[in-house]
Amino acid sequence: MCGIAGFIGSGDRSVIERMTQSLAHRGPDDEGFFVVPPVYLGHRRLSIIDLSGGHQPMTSNDGSVTIVFNGEIYNFQALRAQLEKAYSFRTKSDTEVILAGYQKWGVDVLGKLEGMFAFALWDEKKKQLLLARDRFGEKPLYYTQQKNVFAFASELKAFSQHPRIQREIKQESLVDYLHFGNIPSPATIFRNIQKLEPGTYLTYQNNRVEVKRYFDLQFQPKEKVSLTAAEERVEALGKEAVRKMLVADVPVGVCLSGGIDSSMVAYWAKQAQQNLHTFSIGFSEKSFDESSHARAAAKIIGSQHHEKIITPKDVLEIVPRIAEITDEPFSDASILPTYLLTKFAREHVKVALGGDGGDEVFGGYPTMLVENYWSFINPSLFVASPLLKLFQKLLPSSGGYLSLDFKLKKLMLGRGLSPIERHQQWLGSQPSGNLGKLLSEKLKVKSEKKFYSGDRWEQIFQFYFKSYLADQVLTKVDRASMANSLEMRAPFLDRALVEYAARLPLEYKLRGWTTKYILRRIAQKYFPASITQRPKQGFAIPLGQWFRGELKDFAGSALTDLKRTGWFNPAAIDQIWNDHQKGKTDNRMEIWNLVALELWRKRWLS
Repeated sequence: MCGIAGFIGSGDRSVIERMTQSLAHRGPDDEGFFVVPPVYLGHRRLSIIDLSGGHQPMTSNDGSVTIVFNGEIYNFQALRAQLEKAYSFRTKSDTEVILAGYQKWGVDVLGKLEGMFAFALWDEKKKQLLLARDRFGEKPLYYTQQKNVFAFASELKAFSQHPRIQREIKQESLVDYLHFGNIPSPATIFRNIQKLEPGTYLTYQNNRVEVKRYFDLQFQPKEKVSLTAAEERVEALGKEAVRKMLVADVPVGVCLSGGIDSSMVAYWAKQAQQNLHTFSIGFSEKSFDESSHARAAAKIIGSQHHEKIITPKDVLEIVPRIAEITDEPFSDASILPTYLLTKFAREHVKVALGGDGGDEVFGGYPTMLVENYWSFINPSLFVASPLLKLFQKLLPSSGGYLSLDFKLKKLMLGRGLSPIERHQQWLGSQPSGNLGKLLSEKLKVKSEKKFYSGDRWEQIFQFYFKSYLADQVLTKVDRASMANSLEMRAPFLDRALVEYAARLPLEYKLRGWTTKYILRRIAQKYFPASITQRPKQGFAIPLGQWFRGELKDFAGSALTDLKRTGWFNPAAIDQIWNDHQKGKTDNRMEIWNLVALELWRKRWLS
């Protein structure tokens, strides 16, 4: 895994050196530059494949094409075999396969690459820069065009090193952040900087930017297959995905939570690699602690398991660094334990597999389960909403993981909304109905909506893939792991597996009150019900309790500073804080959303 940066136009070598150096955490092993004005490319390398021969930037044999690449191409050996007659390879790296593939197939090489990637490729003959990003958004890529310069980078922080690049707050993005907890692609927090969306590529030529899509997940036609046959196919595809992702010239382990997704990844990995190391962290607060489940799964699998219990002190030490890691406002609090887990794993391995993507592929979120029964729930909610509101007020705020008061509060937000809006409310940080009270007059702007095609469920799965997965889950995993120079791989995002699962009948994923139905059936062949029948548990921390205890002073101070910005109605912030402190409501998400924003503001705007 690596960090890439570059620009065309105004600037010099010192600029590209500073931009690249800002990404050193993504690639501590090596550094390289391509400087042929007005083209400047920079690369930081985390050596995984061909440790001695994969130096970048890498130029083709004829000198006409140069690439900087971040990611892993899992089918590079098969592609290399196709290309060897036409291209004389100098290295054993997957990077050179992209170069050779581009020279043979042009941009059509993107459809042949299996893996996670973000790269920039300069074609000297065409005088064209090509940027490309993987299908599901595992690897990030940002770009901007302004003041006689076009620039790109793996992370936003690199742009702050270029004197010609201005960063102006986009108010619509700030409002989106408050609602979603992230900033949906292709926007960023800055008006003049964009994210390249997953499954797209960009060309820059003659001062003109053009973005095109090369991949879009299809949900039709549905597979006409028996449940038993579908199970066999899913397991075969899962095993093959894990096998491919174990290929590396450095040690590889598995981050294991004890849930179905990571347990299956670890099981398949152990079948392919005898000496398997697994890693988990836990908490002293029992409703958030999964360590016992991970320990049980590891014992069944037979892995060498490593476990660490996290304390509030551990979290407090990294909270001030969060804005440095994320670059943009980002309030998925699970980035905190993800950072600590990847830091722990990095002590032993350089690459780790995880279960990310399993919930999006097989319908694992509790929100999807509620959606399955929404037509029955919704009418009763309209009738009983005053009673529910009263019950919610009387119910004590526990602060536990997915406590009853927390679930009722979220459930109430879905009334009278379209399916996509409903899920956005359930997953979001600040309910949209509260934004009017919270925001000052200068921030009362309309957010930008994204639209999805297909029937209700196709739209919902698209939302989870294109928005929640790409902009939240994978952003969290990438930033947390790369801050620790650990490469994370996601077998459940293997293209063949995703495309097959997308076309499976809905009842193979959601059946009755069971999520991930087909995956649970597969898992029950290897694991007991204590693992296969566990409800989903997100990678969360007891923030609600800590905001009344260990993190109270820190969070209170941050909110005091945020109130001085003029962005908010101070009384509304006070009510959110005071209601939580008094135990009236569980406002952990709303509070962290605001605290994370203030941490970002202090780091990047002050």
